[in-house]
Amino acid sequence: MYTGSVSAIARLLCALGLAVLLVGCGGDGEPSGVDLPAPELVAAAAEALSEQDSYRARFEGTIGISGGESITGGLLGEEQPISGEARVSGDDAAVDLAADLGITNAQLTLTRTGNGVWLGLLGQDYTLDLPGETLDLLRPRDVAPTLVSWMADPEITGTGSADGVDVATITGTVDPDAILADITTLSGAEIDETAAQQLRAALSEGMIELTVGIEDRLPRRLRADVVLDGQIDAIDADGASVDLDLELRDFDEDLTIAEPSDAQPFSFDALGGFGP
Repeated sequence: MYTGSVSAIARLLCALGLAVLLVGCGGDGEPSGVDLPAPELVAAAAEALSEQDSYRARFEGTIGISGGESITGGLLGEEQPISGEARVSGDDAAVDLAADLGITNAQLTLTRTGNGVWLGLLGQDYTLDLPGETLDLLRPRDVAPTLVSWMADPEITGTGSADGVDVATITGTVDPDAILADITTLSGAEIDETAAQQLRAALSEGMIELTVGIEDRLPRRLRADVVLDGQIDAIDADGASVDLDLELRDFDEDLTIAEPSDAQPFSFDALGGFGP
């Protein structure tokens, strides 16, 4: 039985939600019908997605951290499933997240608009009091293009169709330096070379598979499988893994992001049994 502080559940759910705001066909050679080499097609996909006013992203996968009790309370010692949907409209977004934490199934909604950030948990909405500079860094529409930009050494491995659209499948590895650069931007803090080298050394597996429309360049699906095996002081852990399958659709459709109407100020005390 888990005996750690149950407040770790609430902290972990907040972290997972904010992380979401800040994821056919084989063949050799480059298939015919694709008019750009793989690196240019990846760059075009990131640019095309960043130009969309709105889209919907459905995701599922697993996440695990070995160690890291000070961050997660030990809740992610084994890979645990997560799933959900994000709706992005301009600089506004809403994320519905379900996570199986081993000791409980938890669901939350995280909403971000120009007026603030709200957390929906245990049937109640809470206002998160974030500094203005942190709010400015939470740009939901940049998350999916950022994931695309983490791909290195891309190769076009096949073509096919998705929802009636001709698509190309691109497979590549994960660029740890691109991840470090984005972490630095998000946190506003410099990561020293020792910590950076730890991440590079710990990256034992890193694969990204991207499905892109051949004509419109829009990414339809992104799969990422990342395994870190080694000490990672930044998260007080000796290993971590993320296996994410992200499906993108409903580009430039009218998606309304509603702000909660009866939110309370957030505190762990307000969460009852989930508080410290």
